[in-house]
Amino acid sequence: MHPVEGIRLSALAADGGYDGTTDVIVTAIDNYPKLIEPQVMQGQGIVTYSDVAPYPVVPALPAGLTWTPIVVYAYKEAGQSVGDSNPWIPEASPPDGNGPLRLWFAVDTPTTPGYLVDGDWIVKWVNRITVSSSAVKDWTVNVKGPKRTMQLTRKDFESCTAPSCHGQSTVKLNGHSYQGLPSTSWSAKWTTTRR
Repeated sequence: MHPVEGIRLSALAADGGYDGTTDVIVTAIDNYPKLIEPQVMQGQGIVTYSDVAPYPVVPALPAGLTWTPIVVYAYKEAGQSVGDSNPWIPEASPPDGNGPLRLWFAVDTPTTPGYLVDGDWIVKWVNRITVSSSAVKDWTVNVKGPKRTMQLTRKDFESCTAPSCHGQSTVKLNGHSYQGLPSTSWSAKWTTTRR
């Protein structure tokens, strides 16, 4: 466990017109975006792991605990050790000289054992918070290969096509241009974020 200080993402988004029914996009200084859907803003639908090796998936947080997305500006208490459970090592400021701010998911009450979320939920050096004007519909594409079938979701696609992640590639076919995520990059991203 490590204490953090910050502002609830819902409170910041409310200043931008967020009403609890649309998506919010948190973008890092390197343009890595993370889509936060209304249910995630309410602490639901977040894959959770135990912080005890071998870090199994936890079906649900214990009663009374809820994930809260926050934008963190203070990371640890003085004297607290730095390690996997406290990733904020002293670091240089981002290129514009401000920060660093991070999107983080926290619980109000310390617990033992603790809980973790996938690393792709944590946005380092938050640069922009965008409130969508409407809810975006989810989609899923089943990608079949000779050895396995994988599922690509809208959230995975949007996170992976950021310039700082895997970027987009353009394919020209029969006079048309198509942009998308290189299949080898998506496969690597999918494998690492789906433990």
